[in-house]
Amino acid sequence: MSALLINLMTVKDGEKIQDYAKGAGPLVAQYGGEVITKGAVNSIPVGTFSAGAVSVLRFPSVDAIHDFLDDADYAPLVPIRDAGADVNFVIVDEA
Repeated sequence: MSALLINLMTVKDGEKIQDYAKGAGPLVAQYGGEVITKGAVNSIPVGTFSAGAVSVLRFPSVDAIHDFLDDADYAPLVPIRDAGADVNFVIVDEA
């Protein structure tokens, strides 16, 4: 069953996030992931939400997401990601 990796992000340094994306993109593809959508939060009609941007990636499985996140080549990207944005990842089984 496919799974979604939802990235909720508040950008602190746009250049660092671009560097992170350049490194993470090939790894996402390596694990069968694809970007479904990404963009700035437009509005919050119900509830509270602090992230300024959202991206949604589809992977073939939850295991593929964890393999991507656990990849040794991903580890050096984490400090770049964290310097560039406050990030929360949510994994959702796709129905």
